[in-house]
Amino acid sequence: MEFFAINEVVAQMEEDLAYAKGAARLELLFGLSWQLRQRDTRRALLLADETQNLLADADLSEHQRQQMTLRLMLIRAEAKLLFGDLEASKALAKTVLQGFTEINDLLGCADVRYVLTFIAVDAGDMAALSIEAPAMAAAAIGLDPIRFNAVHAGIAMVMAFSNVAAAKAYCKMHFPDNSDGQHPTAGCWIEEYLAVVAQQSGDHVQSIQHWSKAYTMALACGQLRRARIISGNIGDAFNKLNEYQTALEWMQRSLDLARQSGWTGMIGAAMTQTAEPLRLLKRFDAAAEMLNEGLSMMETLSGSRYYAIALQYLGDVERDRKQYTKALAAFQLLEQRAIVLNQTHHLSNALRGQAEALFQLGQPEAALCAAQAALTGAQSDVLLQISALQVIAHIHANHPLPPPPGMVAASTTLHYLQQALDLAATLKDYVIPGDLLDAVSQEYVQLGDWRQAAENGRLAGIEHKRAYNHEATNRALAMQVSHQTRQAEALIMHQRELASEAKRAQILQHNSDTLERLGAIGQEITAHLDTTLLCQVINRHVHHLLDANIFGIALMDQDGMGLHSIFNDIDGEQQSTAHYSFADPEYYVTRCVRERREFLIDQNPELEERRTHKFHTLSRLVSPLCIADKVLGVMTIQSRKRHAYGAREQMIFRTLCAYAAIAISNSLAHNDLASTYQNLKETQVKLVQSEKMASLGNLVAGIAHEINTPLGTTLMAISGVENALQEMKAAIDSNRLSKSMLDASTAEALEYTDLALRTASRAADLVTLFKTVAAQGGNDQLIEVDLADYLRETDALLREPLALRGCQLEINVPTALRLVIVHDALIEALTCVFTNVFDHAFANGRTGLLRLSAWANHNDHENQVIIKIEDNGHGIAPEHLPKVFDPFFTTQSGAGGHVGLGLYVAFNHITQRMKSDIRITSTMGQGTTVTIYLKTGTLITAS
Repeated sequence: MEFFAINEVVAQMEEDLAYAKGAARLELLFGLSWQLRQRDTRRALLLADETQNLLADADLSEHQRQQMTLRLMLIRAEAKLLFGDLEASKALAKTVLQGFTEINDLLGCADVRYVLTFIAVDAGDMAALSIEAPAMAAAAIGLDPIRFNAVHAGIAMVMAFSNVAAAKAYCKMHFPDNSDGQHPTAGCWIEEYLAVVAQQSGDHVQSIQHWSKAYTMALACGQLRRARIISGNIGDAFNKLNEYQTALEWMQRSLDLARQSGWTGMIGAAMTQTAEPLRLLKRFDAAAEMLNEGLSMMETLSGSRYYAIALQYLGDVERDRKQYTKALAAFQLLEQRAIVLNQTHHLSNALRGQAEALFQLGQPEAALCAAQAALTGAQSDVLLQISALQVIAHIHANHPLPPPPGMVAASTTLHYLQQALDLAATLKDYVIPGDLLDAVSQEYVQLGDWRQAAENGRLAGIEHKRAYNHEATNRALAMQVSHQTRQAEALIMHQRELASEAKRAQILQHNSDTLERLGAIGQEITAHLDTTLLCQVINRHVHHLLDANIFGIALMDQDGMGLHSIFNDIDGEQQSTAHYSFADPEYYVTRCVRERREFLIDQNPELEERRTHKFHTLSRLVSPLCIADKVLGVMTIQSRKRHAYGAREQMIFRTLCAYAAIAISNSLAHNDLASTYQNLKETQVKLVQSEKMASLGNLVAGIAHEINTPLGTTLMAISGVENALQEMKAAIDSNRLSKSMLDASTAEALEYTDLALRTASRAADLVTLFKTVAAQGGNDQLIEVDLADYLRETDALLREPLALRGCQLEINVPTALRLVIVHDALIEALTCVFTNVFDHAFANGRTGLLRLSAWANHNDHENQVIIKIEDNGHGIAPEHLPKVFDPFFTTQSGAGGHVGLGLYVAFNHITQRMKSDIRITSTMGQGTTVTIYLKTGTLITAS
């Protein structure tokens, strides 16, 4: 049994399975369930169940039956591992291992050891890991070089995290140091080993190159667990090169792979890794939210190295958010996991993180203890020692703590900083952190040693520049690697597409003759829009072309919760309709929809005989009815013969399904269209009536509002007159009436009377204005006028009231500009413009200038006179400009305010009666311009 087959082999197995029968089908089901265990774990389990059901009737030796049964159990054990049930996975794997040992199946034992190895990894059981991985190698030796090289490369990769030299020596003894000529299964692990070696050596660009090759190989052979982990590692490498956006892209790939698999623990791990570039991009809150969600999903992996890494990420982001209590808690959990995992790197980072958090929480002594412990635990890692020494120096710089014994430096801070510099000098090609030299320089400043401070400041500048150049070089190389990776992926995809197209063309050519014969049938099927008649036609052709005792079609429920049959023929008799719920896993018709694939089922006659159902069938074809990405339902045929449907029958059935899907889609669309058309007609009638009522309501409300204002004032004035008269009568009755009191009461009554007359007159004017609006046209008689003479009436009407308000009217119209216009329309429009726009412009006592100018505009299409009216008043707010021509729109209120119909009247006169145009522009604080474009019909100018 091949460990991990390449994708092309698996695709061929999928295709062959659709046509296979008997023993060939059993073999393909078995092989495919094994190869899909990481590609599609849930489907692998379904195929394993189907294979298990066929084993009892298979013509196999007892040894073969045991081998297949045990490997099917191993598929289930690996599935439990992937879905996070480690205890159940381990128990089942141990049972399988015992079974393979009893029948002396060494490759089976090797594959069980593979599963047990990753159970140990996910559980953080380092003792078990040190046993299971070598045991897998021992079982595979001499039997399968792919398994042998893969497991040894994995062992060396783990070794490289702590001791690169030992890992290289192990590689030299056990497996090739490159992936050339290797199967992708082994090549993937070899490239991962090489990537870790490069990473531990600080060559992140080289590590990305190796990991990119490993990622491609892992995908090529269906190792999706490795591909997910590798893509996250590539993202981490780009983080170290400060290419955070590219890192996010790779983290997203990792997250997509995890979500595609449905493995909860892996989804959580991918989320926690994605949080790190978010933190580095200073999106701290988003990073913290993703980390907490990811950690909650990684509960089953709480003992793993992935969980430890996530805890470090959480501590770092909480520290950056200044949530030091939460950061301390995360680093304390990391310390516990690091001790169990025996990972000195994580332990040192945990202690250093605790020191930083404790320092910020005002606990310098505890912080110093943690930092000293971090330094002690990092004796094998110079970079970790340098980081720990910087933390210790920082603590001493800010708190007076006892110096270390035997100190000779000028200060405790300088003592630890100098140790860090000495360690940095031992690293080849290491760029000393500029902030370390800056700290040294600052300490010399505190000590008053200006010469040393200046020298270290100069060195810091040099190192900052080196770091910048090094970073720029790395980023450029990273971009180059990323580009090369994308090119390689595009090339692979193109090659796959070419192969797929060639294969598809071959299949199409092979089937063209049969399809041609089916063409006429397809035309008949798709010509029907009535669903019942359509089902009868398909039924007739199915029985003519295929062996079918049962034929049925079921469509999706409107709520998407199940299927309902619309046609069900059994031995030529129509049966009652049935319903199939998606909640019931036993129905193949619902599985067909859920998985969007065809099912071919060959039943065991002995099992069928024990059934009580009266319709015994041994062969069944079930296929989804699809249009593009939409599933309409399913179509099924069943036969009482075993192996009734081979490749030819399946192709015919698929073609009929395609025609049926088109015809049903057309029928449903036709029914929907007829229903929609009827609904639209009904809705249109309702909308017209609703619009009429809304318009009438707005008009009545506007009129009521405008009449109520002067009416209220009139009632108030009459009440005032009544009060004055009552006071006068009371004075007369009591002989208190004097001439002065009589004069005062009379004057008050006269003022109220004058107010009542004025407001009643305004109400009468409103009624007249409403009648004018309602007339919508008036006398549209055309007259010939001299524009200058015609505008004198406007001048006479407005000059006096404008002068009283301190406004000057200036009219500049050329003489002898004669034109043909609608009688009275222009004068009424201009009056409305002046009395509404410019009364608003110079409200509140502001004075200014109104200017009216006009000129003729000749062109080939029409004669036109342009009248422009400008003011230098307040201006109109931009939000009000689109509404100025609406009826009843006004920005003024109170008894002296406008009705809001003036410009509406002007607009109707200009656009409706004169078939011309009027436009308004305005700038707040500068003024308003109204431009009238008169289409004069006949334009007569001075000769």
